[in-house]
Amino acid sequence: MTSYSHYEIDAKKCVGCGLCAQNCPVSVISGEAGKTHVIDQEGCIKCNACFDVCPYEAVIRS
Repeated sequence: MTSYSHYEIDAKKCVGCGLCAQNCPVSVISGEAGKTHVIDQEGCIKCNACFDVCPYEAVIRS
């Protein structure tokens, strides 16, 4: 199983639907409706919830 240490949202793919923020168990994703959301790297627990729920494949793991 691959372990990722960095999660970010691709501004070119994100439509600002908010699903990632709604599903984040530690509430570290923020953004306005219709605009690119941002993940607070210090608070992110790398759980994959945002990656799994994004229908636009906008969450990038590295």
